[in-house]
Amino acid sequence: MNVTVPAPRAHPRDRQAALAAAAAVLAVVAVLATGLLTGWTAFVKLFYPLAAVGVGGWLYMTRPVLYVGYTWGVWFVTPFVRRLVDFAAGGFDATSPIMVAPLLVTGLAVFSPLRYWAILKGPIGQPIRLCAFGVAFGYLIGVARVGAFSATFALLEWGLPLVFGAHVLLLWKSYPEQVRTLRTTFAWSVLLTGVYGIVQYVTAPSWDMAWLVGSGMTSSMGSPVARGFRAFSTLNSTGTFAFFLASGLIALAGSRSVVAKLAAVPGAVALLLTLVRASWVGVAVGALLLVRRLQGPIRRRLVIALVVGAGLGVPLSGSLGGDAVGSRMQTFGSIEQDNSFRSRLAFTGIAARNVLTNPIGEGLGGTGTAAKLSGGSVVVFDNGYMNLPHTLGWLGALLYGVGLWVAFRRAWPVGKAAGDVFATVAVVVAAVYLVLLAFTNVLSGIAGLTMWAFLASALAAREYHGLDGSP
Repeated sequence: MNVTVPAPRAHPRDRQAALAAAAAVLAVVAVLATGLLTGWTAFVKLFYPLAAVGVGGWLYMTRPVLYVGYTWGVWFVTPFVRRLVDFAAGGFDATSPIMVAPLLVTGLAVFSPLRYWAILKGPIGQPIRLCAFGVAFGYLIGVARVGAFSATFALLEWGLPLVFGAHVLLLWKSYPEQVRTLRTTFAWSVLLTGVYGIVQYVTAPSWDMAWLVGSGMTSSMGSPVARGFRAFSTLNSTGTFAFFLASGLIALAGSRSVVAKLAAVPGAVALLLTLVRASWVGVAVGALLLVRRLQGPIRRRLVIALVVGAGLGVPLSGSLGGDAVGSRMQTFGSIEQDNSFRSRLAFTGIAARNVLTNPIGEGLGGTGTAAKLSGGSVVVFDNGYMNLPHTLGWLGALLYGVGLWVAFRRAWPVGKAAGDVFATVAVVVAAVYLVLLAFTNVLSGIAGLTMWAFLASALAAREYHGLDGSP
């Protein structure tokens, strides 16, 4: 049977659709504010995820590209909402139902591969299928090793980015609208989270500090006093925020919007205030790749933006962060003596030996947040490349790795071949995550969602420009 993905609707009413979506979101915000002011925190905890998935479902059915931008918004704002509600309720809630909202909203995208499986099972879906088979293998091992509960939670963390990427790829006929949506979403997100991250660092809001203490994150993120911690903005951890900003700042390249220009400096300052060196390396690599791959006036504008961003961002972050930022930068000059670097190097050696002697792997649920459900604590794995065979086993890691290789092989030349700046930017954003993978697992959760959304956008550009016959 010949199945085709419906072409996007005509655009005259897109503005009305966006306004309707904004009105729905504002209505939810109004109910949430009323609930907090009146002390109905138990109601808010249940209402928020239901309202979030309700608005998401409506957008998915009526404007599937706007749904993509909305999903990002839910991921960015939900941890902040959770902290406000916990603070209003007078204590940290370790199992707050608010935090399921991003998973529920992203999970709506599963209907796209189900509806259009006849297309996804063809050549267009080969990279995602290979990665999905690798994750499925890891899930079976995880059920046997750590139990169905932890393995299933980890399956959501690993699987939803793939499902979301499939949704973006299947909407390739609306690629120009995707470009506008992703650029607008990330410009506003970098601006707002960057500004709030700076304000948070300087003022130490009570709700953020209460969460920092209650979650037990002070050992890794710092003390709950102004300028005593690493900025994490509206997100759940410093690392997550830093990796988002690393990709977000790269994603702004080539955009001429006023918001994108305004977002660059606060985004850069907030990134430095996270003190996450891996994210700094990611931005540097991404910038070098863009300078190499872009041509003409766009490359000149990018170089100017980099110079201005560094010229303003470094002094501002230094004045706000005192010696912290400067001291962190100085460690690059003596990285072999840095305790964190030496610990990571030692860990990589141990992990490599374990991987070589365990071809089956530990399965999904043995590391990350999911491990807390079975073992009582989060298991941090400091090398994402080692984490692949450790979690998915040799076979699962091979399938996932081949899937990634196929996806990048197809997406990498698209920008140059089609003269498409955003396709180049999108694949470079995804490539930045391959750099970050050396430091931690960025294939799951919001990091995996970001990588697959941009990689799928580059693949969608390939289809849109009629390059599907190329290798």
